[in-house]
Amino acid sequence: MRIRHTGILHKSLLFIICLTMLMLMTPTCSAAPEFRAFWADTWHDGILSASQITDMVTIANTYNCNVIIPEVRKCGDAYYNSSPIYCPVCNAYHREPRASNILDPAPFDPLADLITKAHAVGIEVHPWIVTYRIWSKDWTDLPTDHIWYAHRPGGTSQDWSMRKSDGSYLDGNNYNLDPGIPAVQDYICKVVVDIVSRYNVDGFNWDYIRYPTGYYWGYNDITKARFYDEFGYYPPTSTSDTNWGTWAQYRRQQVTDLVRKCYLEIMALKQNVKHSVDTVGWMGGDPNVDYTQTRQYKEVYQDAKSWMQQHIIDVNILMNYKREYDTAQQADYRLWTSWLSTMQTTTGRHSVDGQAAYLNSITDSITQMQVARNAGIGICTYSYAVTNKDSQPNTDFWSAVKANLYTSKVSTPSMPWKTSPTNGILFGTITDAQGADDPIYLNWLYKATVQAKGPVTLTSTTDATGTYSFIDLTPGTYTLTVSKSGYVTVTGTVTVAAGQVVRRNFALNRLYVSDIKRTSADGTTVYIKKAIVTAGSDQLISAVYIEDENRSSAIKVQTNDTITEGSRISVTGTIDTNTLGERYLKNTKIRVISTGNPIPKPLGLTTKAVGGGDWFYTPGSSGKTLTGQRGVVGGTGLNNVAMLVRVFGKVTAVNPTEKWFYVDDGCGLQDGSGNIGLKVKCYDLAAGNSIPLPAQNAYVKVTGIVSIGTGYVPVLRPRKPADVVTLISPP
Repeated sequence: MRIRHTGILHKSLLFIICLTMLMLMTPTCSAAPEFRAFWADTWHDGILSASQITDMVTIANTYNCNVIIPEVRKCGDAYYNSSPIYCPVCNAYHREPRASNILDPAPFDPLADLITKAHAVGIEVHPWIVTYRIWSKDWTDLPTDHIWYAHRPGGTSQDWSMRKSDGSYLDGNNYNLDPGIPAVQDYICKVVVDIVSRYNVDGFNWDYIRYPTGYYWGYNDITKARFYDEFGYYPPTSTSDTNWGTWAQYRRQQVTDLVRKCYLEIMALKQNVKHSVDTVGWMGGDPNVDYTQTRQYKEVYQDAKSWMQQHIIDVNILMNYKREYDTAQQADYRLWTSWLSTMQTTTGRHSVDGQAAYLNSITDSITQMQVARNAGIGICTYSYAVTNKDSQPNTDFWSAVKANLYTSKVSTPSMPWKTSPTNGILFGTITDAQGADDPIYLNWLYKATVQAKGPVTLTSTTDATGTYSFIDLTPGTYTLTVSKSGYVTVTGTVTVAAGQVVRRNFALNRLYVSDIKRTSADGTTVYIKKAIVTAGSDQLISAVYIEDENRSSAIKVQTNDTITEGSRISVTGTIDTNTLGERYLKNTKIRVISTGNPIPKPLGLTTKAVGGGDWFYTPGSSGKTLTGQRGVVGGTGLNNVAMLVRVFGKVTAVNPTEKWFYVDDGCGLQDGSGNIGLKVKCYDLAAGNSIPLPAQNAYVKVTGIVSIGTGYVPVLRPRKPADVVTLISPP
C-alpha cells in the first residue's frame, strides 16, 4: 500500500508542559462527529523517537484530527515491545524483533508512548500492521528466533512462503506468508492478540490484508494440498482455466477467514476496540456497477464488501489514492467514494476515504476531502510524513485543512453496535480430541458443522483453524450440535446475552475404521482422519487397504492415486459393500500425511480363523448390507476381513493359469472347490507386480490381506513376492 517519502515536520516543544495547556484549551466537541485520521508510516519520522511522537501528537491536536494510525509492524518487526509467540508446528516460541530504525534505545516503546500522549489530548490510536509481509531480502540479520527463520524455504520447519504459480517467492524485495496455511492464520492472529491484549488501543488496523498484485500468488505446497483435498484437483495456473473462479474464491476466503477470526478475538478481549481494514481502490472496474469486477475483489482477493455485510469489520478505510488533476483519476475517486457511502448506509458499518495527500496539491487534497465529507464518510490522509506533491511545508497543508475542514474539534462517530448492542456473539474452536497429529491442520477441525438452535436456528462451518462463529446472534439459550464426518457428534447448551461475547470450544473424538465399518450404512459419506496403508495401489489394482493404528479394524479403499505401503493417509469416501460381502470405500479423496512408516506386524492366524464371523452385520437385499461387516461361511471369532495377517501350512493345490494356490495348516478347510485349505489369490495385482507361486506340497509362510471370495469364503491376497515364503521345499 505504502510509498516511501522524504521530508517531515519537526517542532521543538516541551510536550509535558504543553499537555496541560492543550487540555485546557480543548473546546467541547459540538460539531457533527467525523473520522479524521492520518497514517504515520515507519519508513519516515513519526514514531521513531519520543520527540517525534510529541511533535506528531501536537500536530494532530492542533489541527483537530482525532485518530492516529501508526505503523507498528511493517515487515515482521515490531515498533512495540513484542511478546514471544508460540508456534505449534515447530513447537517453539518466536519473537518479532524490535525494528532497527527506532531511534531511542530500549526499553523505549513507541506504541506505548504514543498511546499515553495521544490519550492525554483525546486522540485515538489505531495501530496498523502489514499482514502477510514477513521479511526483506535486503535484511541480513534474521534472528534465529524469528518465525521466518523457521518457516522460510530451507528453514528448520514447514515452508510457509507465499509462492507464485512459477514457484518463485520474492515479492519485490519482500517475502510473504501464505494465507492458505492454517498455522499462518493462527500465528498472525496471535500477533494481533499480543498487541490488543497488552496495549490500551482504541482500534486495530490492517494493511496489505490481501494477496500481492497480479493474480498468481498463493501456490505454497500446503495450500495446494488443501485445495486438492477439497476439490480433487490442483489449483489452476491460468485465469482462462474453467476452475479459476473456484481457486480465486478459495484464496479470497482465506483472507476473509483471518479477518473474521481476528475480529472475534478482538471482541473477546476488548469490545470497544474498532476493527478497521485498509482496502485497495485501484482503477479498473466500477464498484457501483459490479463489485466483483474490481481489482480489489478479483486480483488481490480482498472482499471488503462481504466484510462489511458480515459485520466482521467496523471500518473500511479505502485507499482511494487518486490524482485530482488527472481527469480519469478524479472520476474514479468519486466512483469509489460513492460506493463507500452506499456501503456505509446499507451495512451499518463505517466507511472512510483514504485520501492521498502525497499525490496532490494542497488545494486538490482539500477538494477530495470535501468530496468525502459531502458523501457522509470519514477521512484518513496518507501520509503524516508527506502532505503534498509540491514540497510545501506540512504546516501549510494542516493550516488549510483546519481553515477549510477541521475548523473545530469533534469526536469520532459512535458505533451503536458497540456502545448499545442488541445482539451477542458466540464463537469457539473445534478440535480433535486425539491430538495435533495432522501436519496441516494440527488438531483444528476444518469444515466441522456447528448448529445453534434456540430463538433462531443457525449453522456455522469452521475455518482452517477450527473457528466457528455466530455474529449478531439473537440473545437466548441455544443447543449446540457439533458434527464432522469421521468424528463423534457432541451437543451442549449455551446462553448468550445482548452485548456478550461467549467463547465455547469443543473437542471431538475420532471415529476409527472400526466405528465406521460397523455402524455406517451403505451410501454414507465418511471421513477417516488417519490410518496406515498396509497394501498399496502399486501392489493391488486400483485399491489400497488401510488399518486403524490401534489394529481394531481395516477396510479396502478404492483409488487411482499411487499410494504406497507404509503411508499414513486421511480419506473421505462413500462406504459400500460389494457383492461378495466385503465393505469398502469408493469415490474417495485421499491426502497422504506421511510415507515410509513401519506398518503393523501381520496377525498370526490359523487358516480356520481367517475371515472370522459377522461383525455388527445387518443384512440388506441382494447380498448387500445395511451396516456392519459380513463374516465368512462357518467363520468364528473376531472378524478380520481386510486385515493384514499371516498363516503357515502346506500347499495343497496350485493353478499356474489362474494364479492361485491353497494352503492348509491342518484345519482342513473346504470351500466347495474340492481343494483343501485356504485359497491364496495371486492375481488382481497392479501393473508390474507379480507373485511367484510355490510348489505343490511345499511348506510356506503366507502374508496377505484377508478378503472374501465367491460363496462368502475366506481368501488371502498377498501384496508382493516377499509375502509368499517357502519354508520347506517338497521332497
